[in-house]
Amino acid sequence: RLGYVEQIPAMTSDNVTMIVSLQYTYRVTDPQQYALQVDDPERIVFEFVQGKLRDVVNTKAMADVMNNRAVMNTEVMESLKQKEDDYGVRFVTVQLQNASPPEEVLQAIKDRMVAAQRQEQAQAEAAQRKTLADADLYAAQKQADAEAYQITATAAAEAERMRLTATAQQVTIRSILAELGDKGEMGTKFIDLLIAQELKENSKWVINGDGTPVVDMR
Repeated sequence: RLGYVEQIPAMTSDNVTMIVSLQYTYRVTDPQQYALQVDDPERIVFEFVQGKLRDVVNTKAMADVMNNRAVMNTEVMESLKQKEDDYGVRFVTVQLQNASPPEEVLQAIKDRMVAAQRQEQAQAEAAQRKTLADADLYAAQKQADAEAYQITATAAAEAERMRLTATAQQVTIRSILAELGDKGEMGTKFIDLLIAQELKENSKWVINGDGTPVVDMR
């Protein structure tokens, strides 16, 4: 025989009123006991099953009632079997069909889920922004390092060019002075002319103690 307990309220151990439904099947094993002093034995069995369903829900938290239906079915069946002989029946199956909290509780659960999703999304977006900012900072640092290296390399190259130019000039001047030194008075005058011109253009010329300009060969 097939029976239903439909949409009854039952309080959980954490004080939430659940709406539960149960389908059950049974067979009559003792017709006399089944019909003993009652006009509606099916109604008596129904009320018995309904009471046991409420008893089991009373021992469970809301989450367990909603998520552990196999455990609920087992415990309801075990509870029913303890009184089978009193009713002259054998229960064959029990199946929890529905277990849901009231609408206001469902809405609160949905609100919490939405809030959690928004928080996770905000955290993910913040992490993404930080990653992008770190990438931009790294790129800027690399660009600055490259520019600094370029400036340093350019300055070093210019300094080396100036050093080589000065060295070449010094070698040239030594050669000219050595050659003109053997030309007598004319050579001396030409040297004086070169010195006068160089004094205007090159700060590396110095004046010795007697006022004679001398090439700085450093």
